[in-house]
Amino acid sequence: MAADANEPAERICRPRLGECAGIEMGKAGIFGWTCSGGTVEGSGFYVVFVRPSGTYVVLKVPHGRTSFEFTPDTLGQWRWIVINTDPDGTKPDVESEPGHFQVLPAGPASKNF
Repeated sequence: MAADANEPAERICRPRLGECAGIEMGKAGIFGWTCSGGTVEGSGFYVVFVRPSGTYVVLKVPHGRTSFEFTPDTLGQWRWIVINTDPDGTKPDVESEPGHFQVLPAGPASKNF
């Protein structure tokens, strides 16, 4: 049993976030990541978007995808992380490092419908 105690917690891959530029209010951004390391495929990804106020949105990503389209609902500096879940639930889930993106006011061209 001692070998199990020394087994790395990261037996599933750790997501690495892609770059995300500023997003105009009312428009969607594409949030992508890669997954490297680990020996077991996780059972799925969750994306957590944290608003400037500290409230958050958690979204389950469809199996097999490593990107997600999301339309923020608040101006300001957002944070986001991706969580890869352990398939059998015996080890901790693995989180990416946090990423940041800015939601900007809509430009004048978007107001001329």
